[in-house]
Amino acid sequence: MVAVFAVGIAMIAFMPAVYELYYSQTLWDSAPAEALQVRDNIYATFLAL
Repeated sequence: MVAVFAVGIAMIAFMPAVYELYYSQTLWDSAPAEALQVRDNIYATFLAL
């Protein structure tokens, strides 16, 4: 039960940062492919929570 609340708190705490990381398109226009892969992996891991 505590784990469910911990995941919920983590989602609420980090969602603004992850959203900005993923949807800030001007930041990613000139980024190398490796950086885009890292971004996608971080986002997918966050959503898997």
